[in-house]
Amino acid sequence: MQTTPTQLKSKTISATQELLSVAIGKKAQIILTAEAQHTILCDVAESAELNLIRLITDASAPGETLSATVQENGVLNMWEIIFTQNATIETTIHLHGVRARIHHRSIIFGTGTTNITLLPTAIHHAPETSSKLDAKIIVKDSAHVRYNGMVDMRNNARGSEGHLEQRALILSDTAKVSAIPGLEIGTNDVRASHAASMTRIDQDQLFYAASRGITTESAVYMIAEGFLKPLIHTIPDQKLQKMLIKKIAELL
Repeated sequence: MQTTPTQLKSKTISATQELLSVAIGKKAQIILTAEAQHTILCDVAESAELNLIRLITDASAPGETLSATVQENGVLNMWEIIFTQNATIETTIHLHGVRARIHHRSIIFGTGTTNITLLPTAIHHAPETSSKLDAKIIVKDSAHVRYNGMVDMRNNARGSEGHLEQRALILSDTAKVSAIPGLEIGTNDVRASHAASMTRIDQDQLFYAASRGITTESAVYMIAEGFLKPLIHTIPDQKLQKMLIKKIAELL
């Protein structure tokens, strides 16, 4: 099945394979949800721009794969919003054209016995390309999230830039986040970097909140919301932003 989005669309995928294509010089925005295990193929043509939002929820299938190609001066902005129990989500973006750009953002909330693996990869095939992979992860109970991001600079990627950043907030002693950032550098004339952090709520923060009449539950919610909000506010859909903030309150 093929979709050529020209404006904001919401689409539920029931087929095993979906092809998204944005024509030369066009701009598009699409929100995807899934009802079956599937593969998404995405092509962003020369000077085109696509905002792609993937909602991966408890109703989604346990395995999802996306492969995207971005041509010369093309831009792919991606948001992967993950509130599910068990899934492996593999995303590979090929920057084939000069000055092609990708910004991949992940918002993950794991509860219960969640076991989620994310495998985002940006492959730079052409000069002066740019990739940025950002992730914000919250885990509680006995949830386990693995985030193995990769920036791969090929021989022809001179003058390119790539950055990986993963931040995690851990809300229980039995929850776990594993982060393995990877950089593959095939040429010298590039800039590539990565950063990762894992934090827990400080008891001093809770004590400070209690001294001002704020319950522990409310304080945890405020901290979690503040942690995720910078990425949530980048989503170009206000209704979806509000839905996510409400979902955080429900999960906490």
